[in-house]
Amino acid sequence: MGAEEQMLIHAGLFHRSPGQVGALADRFSPDAVTAASPPVYFFSRHLQSCAGQFLVRFVLKAVLAALLERHRFELVRPGIVPGRIPHLYDHFKIELRPCRD
Repeated sequence: MGAEEQMLIHAGLFHRSPGQVGALADRFSPDAVTAASPPVYFFSRHLQSCAGQFLVRFVLKAVLAALLERHRFELVRPGIVPGRIPHLYDHFKIELRPCRD
C-alpha cells in the first residue's frame, strides 16, 4: 500500500478469523489474551480513530453498571451452543429476561 492509501479492516471478521486468532476464533476467552496475541481493533486506531470513543465507552459502562447493579438477566433467544460464539447476531432481535432472585 502507498502512503496516500487507506485500508478498511472489518473488525468483526478479523477478530473471528482462525487465521488471525487460531482456535479462539469461536470462543469468548478474555483470559487467553496475552501480549503476543493479535491486536484487537475497537473504534479504529491512530489518526483514523473515533473521536467519540471515550464518551461511548463511558455511557455504555454507566448504563450496564446501573442495570447489573439492580438486575440479573438471562438470554431468551437466540440460543447459544455452549463453547461456541455465533459469527453474527441480529442485535435488534436479542431477547433478555430479568431473573428473579
